[in-house]
Amino acid sequence: MKTWTLGILGVLAVAMLSGCELIGFKNWEWHQKITVEVVGPSGLITSDSVIEVRCGTSPDWLGGGGMGCQVKGEAVAMEIAPGQVLFALLKGDPESQNYPAKVAYQVFFPNRKLTTVEERGDLLEREFRGDRRDLPRQNYPLLVTFTDINDPKTIQRVDPDDFGAAFGPGIWLKHITLEITDEPVTEGKIESVLGWFLNYVKNGYRVNGVKCVACPVSSHNLADLIGTGEFKTGGKK
Repeated sequence: MKTWTLGILGVLAVAMLSGCELIGFKNWEWHQKITVEVVGPSGLITSDSVIEVRCGTSPDWLGGGGMGCQVKGEAVAMEIAPGQVLFALLKGDPESQNYPAKVAYQVFFPNRKLTTVEERGDLLEREFRGDRRDLPRQNYPLLVTFTDINDPKTIQRVDPDDFGAAFGPGIWLKHITLEITDEPVTEGKIESVLGWFLNYVKNGYRVNGVKCVACPVSSHNLADLIGTGEFKTGGKK
């Protein structure tokens, strides 16, 4: 490989590792907390999870314009009753992409035409810490539960407007909020609740128990569409 090529690659590597903006790379990082509040017969139940979001853009001379994001963290896990756990996943609709990274942009900047990508990234990273917003209904994470917590194939979607169908009468969702925070990333809850989780991660299983990496799925069965990355991730989204 020619010396000048190696030199360019070296500069790019340093820029990406250091977050250097001298040659056009721009990077932002923030922590965001999803809090779910549910009212039951015994009163208010609250649970939350903090995830880390890192986003960046490439310079115009590399094609520019696009934004890539990485997410680290886990879903909200809320015990409604013994053996009945609600999960607010790292995903919106079953077919949605990049939900955890996009939701802050959508909620804090509902009219994104008024700001640039750079302005939104700067505000989330530096100015909005401690700012908490109610999630609009269209920005809710995907809510699921298992009819048998020990059998991942029994996953089912929870209707935000009808918690009683999944958990019984007298249970209803109060609201879901999103906050930009300095709190550390939440760890360990998912593994403690789902005894099968680590084995599924190790083997690359979807919730249906099938090993499938980036293969197309035509089924509308929720167990076929959801993988372990919707419960916990540290990789690129």
